[in-house]
Amino acid sequence: MKPIAYRVAKVSSLAPKIASVVLEPLNPAEQLSYQPTQYVNVSIEGRDYFPCSIANPINDAGIIEFHLRTHAPLFFTIDSTVFLEGPHGKWKRDPNRPCLLLAGGTGIAPFLSLMHPHPKTILYWGVRTAEDLYIKPEEIDFHPVISGWVHEAVIADIPDLSEWQVFASGPMEMVQKAFVAFTQHDLDPKDFYSDMMK
Repeated sequence: MKPIAYRVAKVSSLAPKIASVVLEPLNPAEQLSYQPTQYVNVSIEGRDYFPCSIANPINDAGIIEFHLRTHAPLFFTIDSTVFLEGPHGKWKRDPNRPCLLLAGGTGIAPFLSLMHPHPKTILYWGVRTAEDLYIKPEEIDFHPVISGWVHEAVIADIPDLSEWQVFASGPMEMVQKAFVAFTQHDLDPKDFYSDMMK
């Protein structure tokens, strides 16, 4: 896959420790084609590639948005050129079954690319502080979990997960703990998906 060149169009604050980075294609004829919840590998000025989840639906202008902890946007400067390689991630949901989206921190980003979440979809979002809830409930429907483990809140609400599919996005420790806990509550291991556990 040939990397595609993009320009950093905007860097803005979403929360005290979280920033939005917006990219525009250098050549409108060369745009990244992706599906909701996918991610890309990013290279800035020849540095090594690192993964970033796409936080916006696909659009005609080719705009790509990332939501990142503030240490990462320091490398993104306005008008600088970055290269995107991908997309990656092959999650496929069964539209006939209920789906649980589990996010930790900026792990919410890939779920924001879903333009029309399926009516059988539930989103739980775990954060450290209320300030980290940078997406408001009126913008997207979710169950906020402030402090504590987000998977524990899920189990308290849905103790039987045998009929569910799960997509988890966030810190590796959160994903691993969720996998163990959910399979102990009757989730079929093959119904648990995370890009971090490929």
